[in-house]
Amino acid sequence: MFDPTVFDNLKVVLEGAVYDLDLEGSIEVKSRNDLVNLADMSRSWSIDFQETRLQEGAAAEIELSIVADQLQAEWKKTTAYAGCRLRIHFTRLAAPVENCMAVLTVIREIWGEDASVKAEVSFNPFALHEAHRQTFSLSFSTLITEEHAGDLERLVESVLQTLQRINDEKGAGI
Repeated sequence: MFDPTVFDNLKVVLEGAVYDLDLEGSIEVKSRNDLVNLADMSRSWSIDFQETRLQEGAAAEIELSIVADQLQAEWKKTTAYAGCRLRIHFTRLAAPVENCMAVLTVIREIWGEDASVKAEVSFNPFALHEAHRQTFSLSFSTLITEEHAGDLERLVESVLQTLQRINDEKGAGI
């Protein structure tokens, strides 16, 4: 039997917290990915979900990843600080004239200034009247370790709260 890595342990905690919300009926999990990249020996896991009440609303994705250097440090115990990267993405369809400021304000209110937020807008240039896809990605400057495992359930609740606020904002999508 193998000793689970920090990645495995954090993935189980996050997955459990998300599926608890799914069982409660608050959200519906749309997809889950658990990948090993054999080219660079990295791992990534992600889970996408939407609010059950709004199947056409915004979606959230929680993404956990670890690179070979962090895995090796943990296996060889060369450092006491092996950890994972955590990113959170919110995606919605919006009218072409809508700007991102209302959603960015919601994200800043909930996540504070510590989270780095990146916004991307994509659209079909041949159909400018169609909805645009807006993606808001949060990343954090520190690695997530097993010491943070107790905070991950609250993190998932904050993701749901953000998703609800994005969906409830005026002009939160079409």
